[in-house]
Amino acid sequence: MTTLLQHLSDCSDDELRLLFRLRPDLCIPGVADFSALATRASTQMSVLRALERLNEPQLQALSTAVIHGQDSVSLAELGALLAPDAAEHEDELAATVAELVERVLLLPAEDERWNVPGPVRRALGTYPAELGRPAAVLGSDHSARSREEIRRRIAEHPSVTQEDDAARVQRGLELLAHSPVARVPDPAGAVLTVLLDTGILVRVTEDTAELPRETGLALRGGTLFPAFSIAPPTSGAARVLPMLVNNAAAAAISDLLRGMTHLVRAASSARGVPTLRSGGVGVREVQQLARRLDADVEDTTWLLELAAAADVIALNPDTSRWESRYTTALWGRLPRHRQWRLLAAGWLSSQRAPFTAPLAAPAQRRSSSASGPTPGRALAPDRARADAPRLRQGLLDAAADLDARHPGTAVVNELETFRRWRHPRSATRTQAFTTPLAGEAERLGLFGAQALTAPGRALAEQGLEGLDAAADAVAELLPAPIRTLRLQADLTAVAPGFLDPELAAHLERFADDEGDGTAAVFRFSAESVRRGLDDGLTAEAMLELLAAHSSDALPQTLRYLIDDTARRHLALAVHRAGAVLTVEEPATLTTLLAMPELAPAGLQRLSDTIALSRLDDAELHALLAETGHRAARRGHHTENSRSPLIPGPGGAAVPTGRVTPASGLAVTVASQQLTEDDIEAQIRHLRTAPTRPTPTGEGPEELIAGLTEAAAHRRELSVTTANHQGAHVTRRLLPTAVGDGRLRGRDLQRDTDVIVPLHRVVSAVPVHPAQPTESTVPAEEHS
Repeated sequence: MTTLLQHLSDCSDDELRLLFRLRPDLCIPGVADFSALATRASTQMSVLRALERLNEPQLQALSTAVIHGQDSVSLAELGALLAPDAAEHEDELAATVAELVERVLLLPAEDERWNVPGPVRRALGTYPAELGRPAAVLGSDHSARSREEIRRRIAEHPSVTQEDDAARVQRGLELLAHSPVARVPDPAGAVLTVLLDTGILVRVTEDTAELPRETGLALRGGTLFPAFSIAPPTSGAARVLPMLVNNAAAAAISDLLRGMTHLVRAASSARGVPTLRSGGVGVREVQQLARRLDADVEDTTWLLELAAAADVIALNPDTSRWESRYTTALWGRLPRHRQWRLLAAGWLSSQRAPFTAPLAAPAQRRSSSASGPTPGRALAPDRARADAPRLRQGLLDAAADLDARHPGTAVVNELETFRRWRHPRSATRTQAFTTPLAGEAERLGLFGAQALTAPGRALAEQGLEGLDAAADAVAELLPAPIRTLRLQADLTAVAPGFLDPELAAHLERFADDEGDGTAAVFRFSAESVRRGLDDGLTAEAMLELLAAHSSDALPQTLRYLIDDTARRHLALAVHRAGAVLTVEEPATLTTLLAMPELAPAGLQRLSDTIALSRLDDAELHALLAETGHRAARRGHHTENSRSPLIPGPGGAAVPTGRVTPASGLAVTVASQQLTEDDIEAQIRHLRTAPTRPTPTGEGPEELIAGLTEAAAHRRELSVTTANHQGAHVTRRLLPTAVGDGRLRGRDLQRDTDVIVPLHRVVSAVPVHPAQPTESTVPAEEHS
């Protein structure tokens, strides 16, 4: 048979390029030569990753090749054992086999036959295709091999006296056709007693029994599967109008950005969002925050998780509170599609999943029979999953694939079924995440009316590299910002939609934002107008701004409010004082006030030795130094001045030294991506690596896999080892276990137990019945 090393050495450059694209872990990091490549391709982790990428027809064909059990299998043998309709799809089966060869999960043999590498057999487990082990392995020599024989044995049992008894036993047996291991209680019960007594079921241990492979195959009608699943299940989803998809996505994105703006405002307050000692935000705190945001608890939890993933909020280690890295004004000045880009990038790369769905209880994780999931705390570390980015990307990939097969249909409800066909092994393990992750994608506008949207398609095709294209698509979905207001007599200004951030920032200076829905609502009051006047605005500037953006004439009540408040504004005033200057001698202060060089300081005498300046202390100190006066600065070390601003995510400014990201919550690790340049460099290195002798035997991984399989199936082997002097010694062994660097077995010629270090095993060949039994072990090696 062709070994894996031989096959890889004979591959062309195009075949290697395809292999590395299908199994990128084989050259991340790069390998030194073909021997190292074969070793990596034989490791259990690499093979398991390759199996997780197989679709259902590929997995069916590979499992059938393993069940076939011979050294190699032909296309006709494969089709006969696979499914009743496999012969009708010979071309599809041949293409599936070619795809498995491209992934080196099948190796070509002579005369249009293929063999399964040992590591692949081992990775598929003890029960491939959910069939039991062969009868010979179970120690049974009279397993039932046809339905007629099964029925005859059941009918001949003394306890089966009526047709109902036989039917009950037959129904119990059918349950084992796809779950071959049965637990045997004490006493066994009528059905299990009949199956054990007739040899249909073979007892393995005191409390377990197993259905032999031959009997299980007979129950299935002689084929492993009822049909060759060359195509995914037919989608029954109806088509969705593009207008509905876009409207639903735009509504979801608008709701998300509005909720995130409210969260930024709440997290920017002095209180922030407190955490528990054990980590995460408590249920009571989430409920309080939900009331502040006018949202339900689930929406609030989702916003908290998404904001932390996107680094919009971060945990302040000094206060143990989640605080915003943006002020409300800074966040509001970001264009909406740039806000969405930040959130989408955080969601796609976050190593937490899911954000809002309940988590399985510990007992449920160990046993599927445990009851109900338990909800988790927001931002608690128990949702950390290293494979979360891959789960999200896989969900979008499956949606894009399904959308390509059935364009414009509602794919969300079909995702779970389609993923089970697309990647059966990984879908079984991650099935519980499909629905909650799809719900999160809908909140982000990646799905609309259960169909894939343009932003979702961009992220599915390009991943994180498609964020810019997805953000551009979001900009097209969202309506243009409104710059027109309707001023009403009840002292409110209403914008029926998303108000331009710049205009909203101006209004917030002298009006209170009361909008919680899709419309922006601002209310004017004497207090809000006074706030604007304190901020440096004038009545004329306020009225001019409102007149420029109002669709109607300014209401008289609003004009009176602004004019009256401005007229009374200076009746009692507080002026800004930048610095206080003190001197010991009154004459010194008189001299300083008379100096024209100090005129910019605007010094005003308060007493004989105290003056007030409009400059701050640093500016006044520098100005005095320029005129030759060395003044002491008092109290500047204890001032709590505001930290400078630095650019934050997306170009916004965030305060430095205020908050730091929380460990383990919003951490994103960029996985190494395989590029075409990497592939070309790896192939050039393989071609120029030192030439080794042509391999003639199994590689180490294949050899170990063969020994492990022989131990599992109790197959006799002719094992050749190298002794301490380097001489080869051959024994006839029955392997019992492989592990810890040793092969344990029974020397059949000497009738003794032996332990052989694996590094001394040169080869292991199955013993055929016609093979002579004489051992070549010298007498001195018997010990």
